[in-house]
Amino acid sequence: MLGPLAARRAGAIPRGVRHLESIAPDEARNLQATLCGYDRHEAGRALLATVDLYRRWSDAGGAVVERRHHAEKLAMQYLHDVIDQGC
Repeated sequence: MLGPLAARRAGAIPRGVRHLESIAPDEARNLQATLCGYDRHEAGRALLATVDLYRRWSDAGGAVVERRHHAEKLAMQYLHDVIDQGC
């Protein structure tokens, strides 16, 4: 989902992530924050970075996204709880 949003931000046709680093280099660098290892805190950080990029790129891209703010708030609270507490 982030690849097409990144391409759209760069003015390219949103068709996945092939060659994204050449058509949207800044966005491709931003995507590095979504990578992680197997550590719970790394995975949590990567998920939070993914959410942040999705929010910024979908808002700025003119996409019509119906936001359900209450559900989003609850989901983010849950994610933070999982990251902080562990399984």
